[in-house]
Amino acid sequence: MKSNRAVAEEYWRLRRLNRRTNGKHRQNQACENHGTAVSLSPSSYSSFGKTAKGDPRYQCKSCKKTFSIGRPTRRHKSTDDPGAIMKCLVKKVPLSRICEIHEVSLKQIHGKIDFLYRQAVAFSHEREKRLDVCFEDRNPFFSTDIQTILVNWPVKQRRGTIPLLHMATVHKFSQFVVAATVDYDADVSPDDLEGIMTRCGDFGLPRSMRKHARLWAASEYQDSLMRSQGARFSKDDIATAGKLRLPGRGSWVRGDVFKFAHMMLVKKLVGDRFKAANYCIDKLLHR
Repeated sequence: MKSNRAVAEEYWRLRRLNRRTNGKHRQNQACENHGTAVSLSPSSYSSFGKTAKGDPRYQCKSCKKTFSIGRPTRRHKSTDDPGAIMKCLVKKVPLSRICEIHEVSLKQIHGKIDFLYRQAVAFSHEREKRLDVCFEDRNPFFSTDIQTILVNWPVKQRRGTIPLLHMATVHKFSQFVVAATVDYDADVSPDDLEGIMTRCGDFGLPRSMRKHARLWAASEYQDSLMRSQGARFSKDDIATAGKLRLPGRGSWVRGDVFKFAHMMLVKKLVGDRFKAANYCIDKLLHR
């Protein structure tokens, strides 16, 4: 049995990743209005005049902090051209070398990477919201497959690998990538999730009946990783390295939930204007 709640939660997480907000929301993650755009919930904000350059300013009614909305490049300097920096990143130029070439600080480089990510999301959003029109009265073919990405993970001055699943659906003839997702949620700490699941009694229930069935808890993830890569890590490695964990703070999404949510996302993006949609799915997805 599968948890419908877990699949729905993962689907909405994937949808939020593709949602374009253009920075029109509170950036403070501690605020309850974080991620809520002004256009989606105007009652959560109040107008607060304009900046010196004429950009509209708003005040959050929850945390009382102010923020402004303007062009994405309004804080850019003439020395940190985003196009040139992006070329350096694609060509695998070290960050320190990029700072020397473009005479910018490392903080500016990190800010530019965030800016390029937001622009890429905005670009893909504009295309994806018109996909249903592209397939109108046609018989499109789609191919879906999963590959395992091995992420380096340091263990006792040597490196092991953590497997992440990357799932992609591609239109056959145009080679347009309809959706590409990874089974990794960067917003949830596995240790925090462990405590929540313990308090609500999830560990005593079948996984399909759990309240938090979407993600791996810290203990369950560690046990699974040791079963799959136990030959690579010894007991000394575990004692020295501590808990096995994913890169950063995030949690690992359950594989079956991740696959179902990906196909739901594809269905949403493709729409229903086509005559008949044909899907070629790798046999590994059925396991």
